[in-house]
Amino acid sequence: MTPAFTVWDGRDEAGRQAWLERWEAWPEREPWAHPAYVDLDAGEEGEPRCAAWDAGEGSVLYPFVLRLVEGGTDIRTPYGYGGAFFWGRDRDGVEKAFWPAFDEWAAAEGVVSEFVRFALFADELLPYPGETEVKLENVVRKLDLPEEELWMDVEHKVRKNVKKAGRSGLAVEVDRDGARLDDFAALYRGTMERRGAREEYFFPREYFERLAAGLPGGFAFFHALHEGRVVSTELVLVSARSVYSFLGGTEEAAYPLRPNDLLKWEICLWAKGQGKERFVLGGGLEPDDGVFRHKLAFARHGRVPFLVGRRILRPDAYELLVGAREQKGDWRPRAGYFPAYRARLRLSSCPPAGADRSLSPLPRSRLRGGRHGRRYRPSTLFSARSSALWTVTWGHRSPAPVLSSAGARRARAPAARPPSRASPQGAWARA
Repeated sequence: MTPAFTVWDGRDEAGRQAWLERWEAWPEREPWAHPAYVDLDAGEEGEPRCAAWDAGEGSVLYPFVLRLVEGGTDIRTPYGYGGAFFWGRDRDGVEKAFWPAFDEWAAAEGVVSEFVRFALFADELLPYPGETEVKLENVVRKLDLPEEELWMDVEHKVRKNVKKAGRSGLAVEVDRDGARLDDFAALYRGTMERRGAREEYFFPREYFERLAAGLPGGFAFFHALHEGRVVSTELVLVSARSVYSFLGGTEEAAYPLRPNDLLKWEICLWAKGQGKERFVLGGGLEPDDGVFRHKLAFARHGRVPFLVGRRILRPDAYELLVGAREQKGDWRPRAGYFPAYRARLRLSSCPPAGADRSLSPLPRSRLRGGRHGRRYRPSTLFSARSSALWTVTWGHRSPAPVLSSAGARRARAPAARPPSRASPQGAWARA
C-alpha cells in the first residue's frame, strides 16, 4: 500500500487524533465523518475506522464501522450520509489510486462485504467502484433566496401553520451547548415510548452528552416553548455548508399548536443567518408518502436522490455466511436486504394493518412519528410496530416486519400524529 493511504482506528488515541486533524483540515467538515460521531454510531457493534488518502492531487476521508463476522469482517457506513469524501484537484487520479489501496487493506482484514449510505451531494464524493442504487428521494431546502422570497417559496400550509404557532404563543430558542438537554431527552424518550420504538433506540442522556462534547459547534438544539415550557424540540447537525435534521420529539398535546412547522422554519432562518447553503430535511418511507410530502412543503423543488452502495469483496465467504444462517432454522435471505446474512427472521411478507413499511436512513436512534399512524426513523433507525409481535427493522432496504421481543414488550396502539422526529434519509433497516 502507498504511504499516501492509511486507515485510522478511532479508539486508538493516536489514530483518533490524526483522524480529527484531517477532518478539521477538510473544507466541508461533515459531522458524519467526525471520529466522535462514528465512534458513537459504532457503539458495541463494531469499531470506528477511517480510510484516508493525502497527496498533492487530493485528499480522502472514508469513515466506516468495521464489524466482526464468522471468519472475517464486514463494513457499513455510519447512520446518515457517508461514502469516500474527496477534496482536491484530481478526483479521477485519486479514484484510481485510493480504491486499489483500500481493497488491499480490506483483503488483509478479511472484509466480506461493504454497505454505504451516500452523501447527497456528488461534488463531495469519490466515485464508488461497487453497485449503487437510488433509495427514494430526500428533501433539501436551498437557502440562497432573500428571506421574503424564501417565505413565499414554502407551501401555503407551512406559512399558515407557522402563523398559527405564533398566534398560539410559541417561541423558538436556539441552544448551542445543550443547556436544555434534560428537556430534549425527556421529549425524545416520550416520543419513542409513544411510537413503540425498540429498546435500542432509547438513547440514554449520556449519548447526547457525548455527541455534544464530541462535536463542539457541530450541532444545535431548537426548542419550541409554550408558556416557558419546551413542548417540541429538534437536534440538528451542522457542517461547513449544510444543516441536517437529526433527532427530535414533541409533546403529544402540543400538536394543535403546530410547533413542528415553526421549528423547521426557524431552522431555515437560523441556518441562512449562519451562512449555510442548505437545510437537509431527509426523506420518507415510500415514494411521495405523507412523511415525504410534509418535508417537501418546505422545498417544493428540493428533491434529491438518496443512493446506497454495496460490494461483495469475498463471494465465497459471503455465500458461506448465508448458508450458515440457513442451517440454523427457519431463516431465508430477504430479497433486497444487504448483506443478506445479517437479515433478521421474517415472519411474513405482509405486516398487520397499520404497520410501517419503512425504507430510508438511519443509525440507531432515529425514530419519528408520521401521519395516520405511520412511524419512521432516519439514519440508523426506524423501528415501529402495530401489534405486540411486529416490528419494522432497519435494513439496507425497505425494512420488513420481524419478530422482536423488544417490540412485543413495548407494543402500543398506533398514534395518528404528525411527524415528531427528524429523519435524514427516511427509514432504512440496519442489519
